[in-house]
Amino acid sequence: MRIQITRIATDWRKVSVLMKLSMRNENAVGSHLGGGLFSMTDPFFMLMMMMNALGRDYVVWDKAATIQFVTPGRGTVFAHFMLGDEELAEVREKPKKVKNLSRSIALMCSIRSEKSWPLLIRRFTFVKRQTAPKKNQTAKHCPASAKMSIC
Repeated sequence: MRIQITRIATDWRKVSVLMKLSMRNENAVGSHLGGGLFSMTDPFFMLMMMMNALGRDYVVWDKAATIQFVTPGRGTVFAHFMLGDEELAEVREKPKKVKNLSRSIALMCSIRSEKSWPLLIRRFTFVKRQTAPKKNQTAKHCPASAKMSIC
């Protein structure tokens, strides 16, 4: 299984990835393994929120996810992630008003050759505004200057 990142916008608001069907990720009936399709969507919304001006004042992590298979995924599968102005405003403002914010984000993966939607993945992303970092939570691995890198 090889997941390729094909695009990351400079502001981290759009990310595109693809995965080609190969013998490494093909199941017994000739379609993509479900776990591979699921893993190609794993880190991106969380990373996009972290890198998009939320900064160290917020804790962001994936809390849960569900997958619903609609049609067999054959061929090259593409996933496109987009973080709009409304989502960013909600993610920035709601944690200031409420203790924790859990967002439910639905995304679709499409197969270009068939122009179909093989699965629906819903991710539940947790966002919390930190009051003060704990002593043992120093950012040794991710310095403040590393705003546009993945740590």
